[in-house]
Order: sequence, then C-alpha cells, then structure tokens
Amino acid sequence: MRLSKFISICTALSMLLLLLVSIVDTSTSLSSASAEPDSATSKSMTITTQEQVITRVRDLKLIPAGTEVTDVRAEGASSDQMKWSLSFAGPVKNAYGQLLHSGSVILNAADGFVLGYNEAKSKPDKDWSKEVFKEFDAKDEKVSRDEAVVIAESFIASYARKLNAAWILNPYPEPGKDTRFEDLSLRKIRFNLSHDGIPYGHTSSIYVDRITGEVANYYLSWNEDNEFPDINNVIPLETAQNLFFDKLRPVLRFYWMDQKPWLLYSLESLTLDAVKGTFKEYDEQHYDPDKWKPISLTQLKSGQGNSTSGGAVPSPAAKPAIDEQTARASAIAYLKKVYPAYADQLSERYVSLYKDNNMLYFSFERGTSGIPIVGESVDIQIDAANGKLVRIDSKLSEHVYPNKVVPAITPERAKRLLLALYDIELRYDDGQVGKKHLVYQMIPKPSTPLFYTGDVPYLDANDGAWRNFLGHVFTEPIPTASDWLSEILSSPKRITYQAAVVLDGKLLRLKDEPIIHKDSTLMPFRELFQHMGATVAWEAASRKITARTKDTLLELTLDSKTAYINGTPYTLEVPAQLVDQRTYIPARFAAEALGVKVMWEASSRLVIMNTDHTNPSSKPMTGAALKQLRLEAQQNWEEKHWQY
Repeated sequence: MRLSKFISICTALSMLLLLLVSIVDTSTSLSSASAEPDSATSKSMTITTQEQVITRVRDLKLIPAGTEVTDVRAEGASSDQMKWSLSFAGPVKNAYGQLLHSGSVILNAADGFVLGYNEAKSKPDKDWSKEVFKEFDAKDEKVSRDEAVVIAESFIASYARKLNAAWILNPYPEPGKDTRFEDLSLRKIRFNLSHDGIPYGHTSSIYVDRITGEVANYYLSWNEDNEFPDINNVIPLETAQNLFFDKLRPVLRFYWMDQKPWLLYSLESLTLDAVKGTFKEYDEQHYDPDKWKPISLTQLKSGQGNSTSGGAVPSPAAKPAIDEQTARASAIAYLKKVYPAYADQLSERYVSLYKDNNMLYFSFERGTSGIPIVGESVDIQIDAANGKLVRIDSKLSEHVYPNKVVPAITPERAKRLLLALYDIELRYDDGQVGKKHLVYQMIPKPSTPLFYTGDVPYLDANDGAWRNFLGHVFTEPIPTASDWLSEILSSPKRITYQAAVVLDGKLLRLKDEPIIHKDSTLMPFRELFQHMGATVAWEAASRKITARTKDTLLELTLDSKTAYINGTPYTLEVPAQLVDQRTYIPARFAAEALGVKVMWEASSRLVIMNTDHTNPSSKPMTGAALKQLRLEAQQNWEEKHWQY
C-alpha cells in the first residue's frame, strides 16, 4: 500500500515538473525559432566520403543513444543532386526479427544539410501479430490526455531544435481499423509537420504510458521542404466556410441492414482550392435527384442492342469501331432484356474508356425515387473495337425498397446537423508533380465519434438517430454546431423568412408565419391573441374580430382601417385582411392595444414583444441573443418550406 502511494506521488511530481518545463522552456512551441547552434542548418560543409557522413550526423546529435550506424551510401546520379543516406539501429529485435529501434538520416552532399529524418522505437514486448487491442482499465490511468500531450510536445520539441523543423499537434480522431494493433495502455499523440502553422506531410506519433508518463514508443518522420506557396494569396477562412456551406448538399442513400432498408443522410467530403476559391471536381450523381434517370426512359433506335456476350480478347492496338453512345445503347438494351424488373431502378453512374485495351466500362446504380441504393449496381464492359459485350458484373439483390420516399428529416436540417461533425481546416496538399497547394478541407472534429472504418455517423432520415452503416445507433455524444456554423446559419444575410415573433424572450413557433405588407408586419390573429392570453371571437356575418382581456376589448373588421379599443376608434395603416384563407391583423397595433410592448429588430426581422415590462427580456437584446433567435427562426421557416 505504501509502495503504491509512493509511486503515485512520484508520478504526480513528474507530471508537475513536465508542465513547468513546458511553460518555462520556449522550445516547447515545437518550432525551430530558437534553434541550437548544432541544429541541422547551423553549418555548411561538402560531404564526399562515408566517414564525413558519419561525423556530420554525430555532430548534429542525430544518432540516438543505444544505436549504431549500420549503413552509409550515396544516392543520386549527378554531383549536384547527390545525397547521402545513413541508417542506424539498436541491437534488440522482437520475436519476429524486427528491430525495435531504427532510423535513417538523409544529407545533402553539397552542403551537408539534413534533408530527411526517420526514427522508430517500440517496447520489447510489442506483439504486432495480435489484431486486437491490448486491454486497459481506464481506472488505472494516472496520466490524462492533456498531460500526455504536454509530455509528447516536450519530447518532439527536442527533435524540432535538432532538425530546424516544426510540428503541430494533430487533434483529430483515428478510425479503429488504423489502431487495431495498438496497445491501449499507451496514449497515442499525433503530430503533423507544419509551415506557417499550417499542417502538411506525414504524421509522427508519440506513445505515452498512461500510468508512468514515459514515452514508450514513437515514430518520427521529417523531410526538408522549401516549396510552399504564398499564404497571403489565400481566401479568408470565413469565406471558405461560407463556400462549403453553399456547395454542400446532404446525400440521401438507402442501406440494407438488419433485414430492412435504412434511409440515411451523409455528406461527401470536399476540397477547396484556398487560392482560387474553387472546389475540386467530384461526382454529383447522387446530389441532384433530377439528374437520376432510369434506363426505362431511354429510347433505343431499331437495330441497337444486338451485341452478344462473349469472351473475345480485344487487341490493345485496335482502333475503336463504335462510339460511346452506340456502346451505351447496347449496354442499356442488354439490361432491359436481362433485368426487366430493374429497368425503373437502374441509372447510369459513370462511363470510362480504357485506351490501353479499348474497353468501355459502364456502371449502372440501382435506386428508387432518385435515391441510390448502396452496394447494388451492374457494371458492363464492352469491347470498343468490335462492339461486343465482354463482361457483366451484377450486384443486384431481391431486396424490396419503397417506391415513394418522403424523408421526415428535411435536407436543410440534415445539412445543419451533419456539418456540426466537421471543422474546415487550411492545409498544404501535395499536387500531382509534388508541388504543394493550399487547400481547405473538411475534417471530422476531435469530438466526432468514428465507426471502425473511419466513417462519421450517418443521420437517419426518418427518426433523426445517428447510425453507422450497420444500422447501429451511436451511443457516444454527438457534437453540436461549431461557432463558424452558427455564425453562418444565424447571419442576417441568410435570413429567408419575412418576419418572426419573439414573445417574452422566446420565439413563437406559429402555424402560419408572419408576413410583411406595406412595411407593416401582419400576423394570424387567433395565434397571436391566444399567446397573449386573450379570449378570441370571430363574427362571420359582420367579419369582425374581437379579442378580450381583463381590461381591454379590441375590435377589428376585415378590410377596414378603423379599429376600436374599449369603444374608442383608431385608424390603422394597414387593415386586417385575408391571406391564403387566413385572417391576418397588424401585429404592432393589436399587441400594443393589449398592453404589450413591441419593438422591431430590422436586421433580424424580429417582432419583439414583452408582456411584462419589468422583465429583463423587455430590455434591448444582446447580439448573442439575437443570433440565437435568428437561428431558431430560420430553422423553423426552413422546416416548413423545404422541398425534396
């Protein structure tokens, strides 16, 4: 018992010391701003021999303790491109003959600067053959994640000084399939290389023991890179976030799980060019139901579709004898003949021409009501040299899906909920020729739970539950909208409702929305008066509306500009009137007649009413309160007016 207590005290003191070091030592910023004199770029020297390579690397303190040089070799055809590669390793191997500590250093022969560095070290008892997590009871944890981050940052900062490098913490989650070999008694802290605080390149990982706080395993990867575009040409993050919001549409798909069809929403991840402000091309087949055209609507001309299936081997040098349209007609005719029951459910998804063997590949996806069914498709391969159908690959099932689909969750609501799972982050992305580009990407938030495969939760279009593609409900907490998303949704520029009513600080969710007519806000009379506690009456013969409270009797007549309050006549700017067979009355006059204080918040299009003038809600609202009310009002309006 005393020994256990002593160990706990020692661990706590170690954590405190590491935290103090991280605060006092400016090197824990993980950058090379205060590089030591022996850093990777401190001196320049030409390297011509293996002995010079070893000496240079030792001087830079890049050969870890406990390891020895195992290989030194020159790389590169010409002298100006020549590099030296030095490998090092420790003597210990695991049961499978794998080195537990090894790495390499790449030097530029012309000046001796370090161009690349890799190092990996793991515990001797690591067993990579077990594709399962090592069990760990969270109650035994003595080092929290935040403390582990501090330890890992301090560890990697020493390499940042040596290599004149910069790493940045990667807080985003990993899928279970990528961590299935890992020891859960170790906390994995990941870092990306960074330039100007923007991440890029490979991920380095530091594994911190959750009990002792020691760095047990680690993998470091760094490469010198000076090809970075000018960050000053990047569009602002706020602009990028708005572009993502405008571009994205929730994708609705059917999944067959647990012997039943499931209708689920998801978002396709997009990448935005951070300089041009344009999105990379992506397949919009599933985004617009109007583009989903079943093959049953394709009219074939006489004589088309007579190709027969065969195993003829096409000649790579043969010139295409048929065009794409002719081949498509042949493929569709075959599908109609062989799969007539699916003619209304198959739509062409894409077509590809492989020039090396003159093959045309058509892919047809099954769907219903314009909604694709995941995993059900037919792929057809046609020889473009002779028009013969060569191969059919069908994944169609006999599962029955509904013909008419009306999701209970609107696309607008689905979009808001799904976007809450993501951050929009500026990153460097390697181009086709190795040149880096600045892009904005959608990244699942650190608090977003991931399925084993890495998929974020899908939104059930019928009950709003969060599910994985097996139909199971996520039990982990789902993140709410980030500040950037709330700002977009509540922006006055994005309001589409004419007006909304706030009574005593709360938005009124009315069956019939208020309207603006001749600069006056009109409201459905019955809903307004009932919310104010008035007794309402309608006299059809005289077309008169009355509202009565303890002290007030209000009388209005349709299409009349004269109203009466306790018998006294008043002139209205706009009379009560019928709108879509609903009776609307001037909101301000009617409310004030019953003793309610009324304010008009023009930028938010809110009619703000207060029945209790002493209530704090009767005072002018803060920007945060108005933003929340705009958000609720816009969501309420969208739910009523969405079209799928």
